[in-house]
Amino acid sequence: MVFSEVKEFGDPAKASTSAHRVYRSEFHGGRATAVPMETRGCLASYDTGRGRLTVLSSTQGHHLLRRRLAVSTGLPESWVRVIVPDVGGGFGQKIPAAPEEVAVALASVALERPVRWIEDRRENLVSAPQAREQIVSLQMSVDEAGRFRAMRAKVIGDAGAYSHNSAGALIEPYLSALPAPSLYRIEHFECEIQAVLTNKAPASPYRGVGWTASHTARELLIDHVAPRHDSGDKARIPPRAEPAHVDRSVRRTEGRIRGPDHHRRKSTLR
Repeated sequence: MVFSEVKEFGDPAKASTSAHRVYRSEFHGGRATAVPMETRGCLASYDTGRGRLTVLSSTQGHHLLRRRLAVSTGLPESWVRVIVPDVGGGFGQKIPAAPEEVAVALASVALERPVRWIEDRRENLVSAPQAREQIVSLQMSVDEAGRFRAMRAKVIGDAGAYSHNSAGALIEPYLSALPAPSLYRIEHFECEIQAVLTNKAPASPYRGVGWTASHTARELLIDHVAPRHDSGDKARIPPRAEPAHVDRSVRRTEGRIRGPDHHRRKSTLR
């Protein structure tokens, strides 16, 4: 384990103790990878006369890569130029500075000649950054009317074998845990955030970073709660759960949701 932290908003322990019922669930989100049609690749050329390094890369984060290459090679950042002629598919996988890009740059400086690396499909599947493997354990406390009074979440994020520069071990579990209450007005919330290292490829951003697992886990839990406090029609749960509107919901969890009035939209749908 490389990180563990608990955040509390309100008094979830007291709210859970006094709750009418407490529901629990665990959701294991499978690992995913971007699999862009255009794999990663770069070409580095070191000009020995001028002491300048030029790198052509399919990166999504050219300024980040430039800083990483400057630190790795010992060159002033102003002597490093990164050109991105065509990214192709990325989806977040190409945001971090890849170890291969640094290796190619160092090889070019050492050999004083251009060096190129083009990732093949197998390399992409085995070693390119992956995403979304999390274990989300939820506990929802409700009163007799079915209103959500407290939520407790434990999110364990699989960071892979090492923390990957701009996309560290917390890129997924942290962004998954804090928004877990989402649009529901839940006054008491606790989240335990853990990041662990495994023998897999490192984690990186990927479409909807971190959110997928916690939102899926929460909605599945609500599907479980609904038949026990209603007619089985989940659409009738939100008025009791008091979904927040505009910017009132996740203020307790260090964030805000801004957007349409969901009460009014729901009434329109009815």
